[in-house]
Formats: sequence, structure tokens, C-alpha cells
Amino acid sequence: MRRSPEAVAPPTPVRAPERGAPPTLRSYAAVISACKLAGASALATSLLREMDARGLRPNVVAWTAAIGACEQHGEWERSLELLNEMEAAGVKPNAITLRSVALACAPGGHWEHALAVVRGMAARGIKPSVGSYNAVLTAMRRAGEWTRALSLVREMVDP
Repeated sequence: MRRSPEAVAPPTPVRAPERGAPPTLRSYAAVISACKLAGASALATSLLREMDARGLRPNVVAWTAAIGACEQHGEWERSLELLNEMEAAGVKPNAITLRSVALACAPGGHWEHALAVVRGMAARGIKPSVGSYNAVLTAMRRAGEWTRALSLVREMVDP
């Protein structure tokens, strides 16, 4: 049964926030996520600081997006620093956060750090994903650590 056009209410238009309305946790997280897509890690990090200065406690989404922005630029040291800051702030990382840190370590062959992050997942009650292990294996491959990579694969198959 078809409805007449008059019977269907027009959609409610989306209204832009009032000019000068304070940013919210959600709006900051969205902009930091956009920074990740743009690879703007410095801006993502500064937005985390700005949130804190405004009394907004960054959540796991905001932290993970900032870490992901570092991942996009291979800023592995910065991603580890942000992970430490995140945990010091009392925000628990999730599997996506930790995989992003491990992935940030991969391009430079920093397998020791990637492996430490993946090994630390169990201590946090998180089961490492195949993607997390792939990040470690990629780092080992880039570092020429074939023997270690083979050992890790065996460990994955026979825990």
C-alpha cells in the first residue's frame, strides 16, 4: 500500500550546533578520528591536551584515534608514549588500541616493542587478534628476524 506524499512527514533537518557552543567529548573524538585519517598526529595529540585543559576526559575512542594517527606516520615511540599516558589517566586500552600501537612499530622493524604490546594484551584480559600478531611478524620481517618470526608462528599454532 502506497502512502500519499502528504501522509509522510518530512525529515527533520539536522541542525548545526549554536555558534560558540562548547565542544563535547564526542565532537573531539570525531575530529581526532579525522586527524587519524589525515595522518595529522601532532594535531591529534594537541587535541587530546586541549580536551584535558577543557575538563573533558578523553575516552578510549579519542586515545585510540590519536594513537592511530601516530601509526599512520610510523611514530612508534609516540604511540607507546600515548599508550602509557592513556593508562596513567585511568583509561583502559582495548584490542584496537593495542593493535594500533603494535602496527606503529611494524614499519621500522621495532619487533621487540610490538611483541611486548601483544604479550601485554593477555595481562589486560585481551586476546590478541591475528592482526596484532601480523603486526609483530611484519616488524620481525622488516628487522630480518626470520627465526624469531618462525618461533612466533609456531607459538601461535601451539600455544
